[in-house]
Amino acid sequence: MYWYDRAVEWAQEADDGPMQGYVLLRKSQLAYDRQDALKVLTLAEAAQHSSTRLQIGVRAEVLQQQALGLAMMGEPVRKVEMKLDEARGLLPGVSEEEPGTLGSSFTEHVLSLRSSACFTEAGNPARATEILGSIIAGGSL
Repeated sequence: MYWYDRAVEWAQEADDGPMQGYVLLRKSQLAYDRQDALKVLTLAEAAQHSSTRLQIGVRAEVLQQQALGLAMMGEPVRKVEMKLDEARGLLPGVSEEEPGTLGSSFTEHVLSLRSSACFTEAGNPARATEILGSIIAGGSL
């Protein structure tokens, strides 16, 4: 956490909004590892608001992370689905980004895999199992 905090500070000092947003996204993912639902959601929201210049892949990943936070907070599954749909809507733009840019590795397969975690957290493990089953059957894992 110390190094993430330092990275956010350095991004602010360098006036690098996209990097600040990216680090806030990573902090949100660390909060999930710690099962801190409120931090998952608020850090993902902060990442979204940190810069209007976030790369498309990072924006999609932030939306997915917001869906995860909403699920952990007990919000209705429909709200979670809406965030995941927003993320999915950005994915065609990710494939157009230059390889190696932040978020360029966030693909449909990654979103599907992470969506299963969202549905597990939302109390819908059957939907998560269905998603994982299709991933495994497709050989894309």
